[in-house]
Amino acid sequence: PRPPAGSRRATMDANGEPLSKNALKKLKKAEEAAKKKAAKEAEKAAKAAAAGGDKKPAKQAEEDLDPQAYFANRQAHFKGVEASGQEVYPHKFQTDCQLCEFVAKYKDTVEDGARIETEEVSVAGRIHFKRQQGKLIFLDLVSDGAKVQIMSDSKTYEDAEAWESVTSLIRRGDVIGIRGFPGKSKRGELSIFPRKIDILSPCYHMIPKNGVKSIETRFRQRYLDLILHPQIRSVFEVRAQVINYVRRFLDERNFLEVETPMMNMVHGGATARPFKTHHNELDIDMYMRVAPELYLKMLIIGGLDRVYEIGRQFRNEGMDQTHNPEFTTCEFYQAYADYHDLMEMTESMISGMVKDITGGYKITYSNPDGDVEIDFTPPFKRVSMMDGLAEEIEKKHGFKVDFPDPNGPEAKDFLLELYQKLGVEPKPPCTVARLIDQLVGDYLEENCTHPTFICDHPEVMSPLAKYHRSRPGLTERFELFVNKRELCNAYTELNNPWTQRERFTQQAAQGSEGDDEAMVKDEDFCVAMEYGLPPTGGWGMGIDRLTMFLTNKDSIREVLLFPAMKPLNHKPSAAASPAPSAPAAALTSTAAAFPACPPVACDAWLPGLNLGSETGLGALATLLQGQNFIGGASPCKADAEVFDAIAVLPFEAKNFYPQVKHWVGTVGLFLPFVRNTWPTPQGPITVPSPAASKPAAKPAAKPAAKPAAKPAKEDEEDDEMDL
Repeated sequence: PRPPAGSRRATMDANGEPLSKNALKKLKKAEEAAKKKAAKEAEKAAKAAAAGGDKKPAKQAEEDLDPQAYFANRQAHFKGVEASGQEVYPHKFQTDCQLCEFVAKYKDTVEDGARIETEEVSVAGRIHFKRQQGKLIFLDLVSDGAKVQIMSDSKTYEDAEAWESVTSLIRRGDVIGIRGFPGKSKRGELSIFPRKIDILSPCYHMIPKNGVKSIETRFRQRYLDLILHPQIRSVFEVRAQVINYVRRFLDERNFLEVETPMMNMVHGGATARPFKTHHNELDIDMYMRVAPELYLKMLIIGGLDRVYEIGRQFRNEGMDQTHNPEFTTCEFYQAYADYHDLMEMTESMISGMVKDITGGYKITYSNPDGDVEIDFTPPFKRVSMMDGLAEEIEKKHGFKVDFPDPNGPEAKDFLLELYQKLGVEPKPPCTVARLIDQLVGDYLEENCTHPTFICDHPEVMSPLAKYHRSRPGLTERFELFVNKRELCNAYTELNNPWTQRERFTQQAAQGSEGDDEAMVKDEDFCVAMEYGLPPTGGWGMGIDRLTMFLTNKDSIREVLLFPAMKPLNHKPSAAASPAPSAPAAALTSTAAAFPACPPVACDAWLPGLNLGSETGLGALATLLQGQNFIGGASPCKADAEVFDAIAVLPFEAKNFYPQVKHWVGTVGLFLPFVRNTWPTPQGPITVPSPAASKPAAKPAAKPAAKPAAKPAKEDEEDDEMDL
């Protein structure tokens, strides 16, 4: 009888014939292999159960790690590597080409699927991506804006064990060196097939897979932004092209590039609030420059007829979409030129640069309310400031405006009345210059989409510009606006030293009205002008803003590699609280205690007042409140004699009250022989009550509060880059 089914191996084929000996041997081997495989799987299952359930693949488990745990694991791995005697941070890796050079050399000379094993290349870069297919590992190597695929397996590597070791260590973000041969994958992607991989600098942090979404993180960790978004590099390539084009344009016209001091005793050259620092060796306070203008004009006086400087300026003011405390400008000065010549140069430079970088005169820029086309085709539109204001106001409000002399005493009252008619709230400080500037921003700048020159500013707005040769009260100055933003500022330079001193006086008066951005006197510059400044044209442009237009960026932080950022967990100090109003500031002391002083009297004009005391100077501060001089709007002999009388007081005393400090600075602008010609007032000056002249008590410290946001137009003053 036959044995039961399944009790022994089948020995018949499909046709019922007995199997041959060879067939029986193959069948036996297949059964043994199946048993071994089943035993291995059972062993793996037992180990997994003993470890506490199903175990994820190592790669997947590592990706699921917390960033801190990932950092700790990487740190432990490389400590182990160092302990084994291997170098984790080698001193050098010898490359024979950059990745961009490798791509240029081989992208069109290697056929799909080919390998050139007779040629060896040595390159380095950062791993942007790592993936594995069986025994084949793919890496994306990036450096200097170029990317090359690395195809690595143990067969092409010099040592199989070394390949296993290095490929188990490398991760995204690591900097590695590759020695291998070029080729292409079957799909035609240019690749390197490595014989040796060296880790040059490991990345301990987990690199985000989908880039960085947080704007704050991008700007605070710009290195990470550049690692994850290589396209950011193109923005700064355009910035470099802008600077190189400006430099080449000026060099071709025989300009000399120079460098001037970054720290100055006087913050002149622009109407802006400076950063203050201290020179320890000299024990003096100094200011970071707000503009290089005065030094560059001194070089013109010295015989360098065409000079320019490209460099950083520093202004201690607000930060917004178009303002950063430190920024880059180009300023040039040309002897025997005026603002008409500079307009032509500006048109030629800017339009030529746009065409050179973008390939045409028209660019598309994205505003919050939609895209706009900006046409840089020369010539640019020209608008005279005061005429343009009158025309736009009549067009929008239906009444004519006949502006008085902006430099006259009635100008401020006229402008304040005009603001009431227009239904516009003036933004402090309400100086004539600020009031006109606000109107320009509301009525003229808003219309400047395409490049537009706004010309012929009032003298009160342009302390360093020369008076207009045919329009009294105005200056030969222009600003170039593009898409409602100022890009360039230029003018025919004022070269009369006596007029320059008067202009500094006007600026000091604005300072006494609470404008802390008003320009201060620079006597060294005035003395230099007395040696003779030739007729000169001066010009300045913001490099950052032009780069914004050419790269279609809406924030200045996008075109600065390391923009200014508020520190994390920053709490504003009490000093950051809003400044007191002008009347309060006039009577608030600026020092901790009034210094010891000798008695000082000037009974001819201020009878019974001891100007060497805190009370006496407080009375003088009250008297000066709301006016520039002791007698009112104009200086008189009382100003000259009181100024001479308090000359014996220490510096700290004269600076104790801001109003007295501004008055001393204003009167000091005039030389003694000029002060001697001032008219005599009629009788003594009425002295305020000493009781009302005491300095206001300093306010008690309040909890730190977020400073109130500045009005947008208040920050526009530093747009002028006053030359």
